[in-house]
Amino acid sequence: MKKVINWDNITLEQFIEVQTLEKDNDYSFNLISIVYDISIEEIEDLSIEEFNELLNNLSFFKKLPTKPKSIIKIDDVELHLIDDITKYTLGEWIDIENLLQEDIVGNLPKLCSILYRRLIKGDPFQPDEFEPYGNYIQHRSKLFLNLSIADVYGIVPMMINHKSIITTNYDGLFNNVEEKWIEEDNETPQEKFERRKNERVEKYNQKWGWDRVIYKLTDGDITKFEEIYKLPLIMVLNFMSMQSELKLIN
Repeated sequence: MKKVINWDNITLEQFIEVQTLEKDNDYSFNLISIVYDISIEEIEDLSIEEFNELLNNLSFFKKLPTKPKSIIKIDDVELHLIDDITKYTLGEWIDIENLLQEDIVGNLPKLCSILYRRLIKGDPFQPDEFEPYGNYIQHRSKLFLNLSIADVYGIVPMMINHKSIITTNYDGLFNNVEEKWIEEDNETPQEKFERRKNERVEKYNQKWGWDRVIYKLTDGDITKFEEIYKLPLIMVLNFMSMQSELKLIN
């Protein structure tokens, strides 16, 4: 039986599997089975003392890892973490946001595929740069499953923090707080019309999100979508902010 005393001993694949467990009467048995890689039959043969010792060794589960490794190695290939928000393209950020919203834990391998890249070495005249973002999320994601969760889980709080920074710095673009309308007896037909119109617009904005932004930036020209996806995220956000502010003063 393998020794398990901290997050370094838990793989990303095991962590994902543990997070899908139901908190029922069999939870402790299934947890030990996954983490120590032993069968339920083997667990049932343990004494109460041995069982409790294995369970007590997992007390570190109460506190998740917070700092991701800046460099990881898979099959002798070094992958470097892109932790600078100014380095993301719009397309990368859209994919990251979608993965965070869908299933943070289940999508960890895909998030790793986006954020950990090979570094292309430069020369005295050209700086180092990360390999371009490609359509390899699915292809690479399985490569991260055997890594220690201690090495990569920290990208989750990191990306949530990035999202918070963007939302705060560009609050005029991401202020999705829906205005609370109270339908009173003295509401005029025009007021009711405006209220329902605003509700439909808000619902539309929430449904289409970044797709609506891309459509607007390209004037509906689908052939230009890829060009917009490759633009730096911060540049796009600054441009959108400028557009928004110009509307207020014009």
